[in-house]
Amino acid sequence: QGVETFKGMTSLTRSDQGGESYFVDEELSAQKISALLSSGREAEVLTGIKWLLGMMTKGKDCRSYFAAVVKNVVAPSVEVKKLVYLYVSEYGNVDDTCRSLVLLSVNSFQKDLSNSNALLRALALRVLTNVRVSDIAAIQELAVTKCAKDASPYVRKCAAHALVKIGIGSDTSKSICAELLSDSSTMVLGAALHAVQELSFPDDLLDPVFRKLCHLLADLDEWSQVVALQLLERYLRRNFLDPEAKSKQNDNPTTNLSTKPAIINKKKKQHVPVPTSVGFYSDDEEEDTNPSFGAIGGAIESDDSDDLTGLARGGNVASSSTEAHYFMDPDHGLALRCSVPLLKSRNTAVVVAVCSLHLECGDGEHLKACGKALVRVVRSKREIGLCVLCAALALAARKPQTLAPYLSDFFVASNDPSFIQRAKLDVLVALGRSCGSDAAKIALTELQTYVGSGRAQLAADAVAAAVDVVLGDGKDMGETVAEGLLTALSCSARPQLAKEAAAGLRRLAPALDAPGALVLKLAGLLLADRLPVQAHPDAVCLVARYAESSLVKSAVLAKLLVGFAEKPIALKRQLLQLSLRLDDADPKSEALAKYVLELASFDMNVDLRDQARFLKAVPTLPTPSFPAHSNLLHTPSNFGLGSLSSLVDHSVTGYKPIPDWPLTQPDPSRRDALTNPKPAFGGPPIQGEQDVVGVDDDDDDDEDDDDD
Repeated sequence: QGVETFKGMTSLTRSDQGGESYFVDEELSAQKISALLSSGREAEVLTGIKWLLGMMTKGKDCRSYFAAVVKNVVAPSVEVKKLVYLYVSEYGNVDDTCRSLVLLSVNSFQKDLSNSNALLRALALRVLTNVRVSDIAAIQELAVTKCAKDASPYVRKCAAHALVKIGIGSDTSKSICAELLSDSSTMVLGAALHAVQELSFPDDLLDPVFRKLCHLLADLDEWSQVVALQLLERYLRRNFLDPEAKSKQNDNPTTNLSTKPAIINKKKKQHVPVPTSVGFYSDDEEEDTNPSFGAIGGAIESDDSDDLTGLARGGNVASSSTEAHYFMDPDHGLALRCSVPLLKSRNTAVVVAVCSLHLECGDGEHLKACGKALVRVVRSKREIGLCVLCAALALAARKPQTLAPYLSDFFVASNDPSFIQRAKLDVLVALGRSCGSDAAKIALTELQTYVGSGRAQLAADAVAAAVDVVLGDGKDMGETVAEGLLTALSCSARPQLAKEAAAGLRRLAPALDAPGALVLKLAGLLLADRLPVQAHPDAVCLVARYAESSLVKSAVLAKLLVGFAEKPIALKRQLLQLSLRLDDADPKSEALAKYVLELASFDMNVDLRDQARFLKAVPTLPTPSFPAHSNLLHTPSNFGLGSLSSLVDHSVTGYKPIPDWPLTQPDPSRRDALTNPKPAFGGPPIQGEQDVVGVDDDDDDDEDDDDD
């Protein structure tokens, strides 16, 4: 992090030819660099430190100069101190030697915490908290406490980051974090949210700032928005009821509304945010959206608490008392509404985080907008596109109608890399299986073009995808797809495509009304040697199960027994299964079956040999297995949308599962009884906070009277 800051602070002089050298020649000796660092002259020390930082940016290990650099922490020059702190923050905690040398300069770091330069104060705090030595834990805690009240928001931001390095959820860290969360600077708020997430503080820290956080989502930087949305997602899951479950049950509209809405002020008229005609974050394309979910641009005054209650819950006031509706909790709806404008963010992580919030915590009202935003960002760089496609796959698996209007956006392009092709096929299959017969026909038509593609892997994956679609909502296309697979088997010169087509027929056969005729054609291809060897195991399995004539089975078995010892193990197993299905009444068939058992009982493969000997001792009729689905890239998992665990399809270190919805409504008054957090150093109040928290803008005495 220090090196990145250095690269932003200084301009690197590059050579005209290669553009790869920084500041000085790499041929400088170690003795020369040590002499520059120990010279005591500002220009020479700067030259030496700049050379070291330049080598660090190129990945060179420069820890051997640590002793010479750390002596310059007492240098009077501000520029030298900045660069020294950057170097020390990078190597101060590398090994025991560096840590011991840093401990000798703790007094200098403490002194610089009171420096007039805010950057030096922040760098001193960063270096001091980088050292992992328990002996100075108290000093580090005092330093963070002091910097948390600093006049500079940048220093307070560094104090929030320092909490992650030294705080393990202690009470002091919790109190400091609570103070930083009430800060008026969005820079500090974002860093404090990161500390809350990393240290796993309880929800009582977010209760005072929940509404503030919702309204300031758009003002945070992009990566702080991601952290804030993740925290809001888990907060909503722990502190509110499932809106979809409530809507299904048609609960009484007065349920969970015993507390007064947070938007209402009992003492005087309340300014209620209402949407303007066209806001900066408004979605002009979605004109039928509920007006209360639009951009916040104006205010109205009202004394009618019932009307305000309806607006606060994001819905219209009920015109008939006899009609039962479920009204979402006001704070729950506030978080969902304030996150919708972030769907237009240029940062893909923000868009995916908003989609995850509405998928896990929403009532489905804004999921169509989420699907549209995902389609927009899927056209990003291919690495980002893969992550977005995995999120789209999870969304399509749970809410397929969200992405149904954008089915064509997941068609494979000619310049897509192989991993993007397979990811798009996964989404295409998920939508084709669940969005009705029309979507299934569109998907199958598109997949048919991929089968004729010159890319063998894409053609094979398209065959598997087509079968998956037919097994879903495309059942009326089963006979057509089966005929196409049989044609691909007989005409294709690509073994990989033939193998996948045979496997597709094997999975598709149970869904067909009359697979016998199709299997008879397949047996003819086997007898005519028109099938690649890779397709033989699945073809023999189909003949064994669906061929009605024992003569056909015997003919196929006799044909393929030639060269049995050199056959693939998969084909040997299927031939053994086929021999068990021959007609025992026919002497020739019985003799052929015994001959296959004898061949298999002396095979080189141990498993096949044991199976044959077991069948000779205890004759049985095993049922061939028919897998229901294929595995293209991966199937949707239950991990959080956009997480690394969902991408790799297994839990990775640091993953926190999404909590379950509570069975009973937690007390919402925790967010109502809290006053407006005061900004640091008597600054102006945060815009909109008085409208949200529900307190007067009177003096402190009036607020104390309210608490009493």
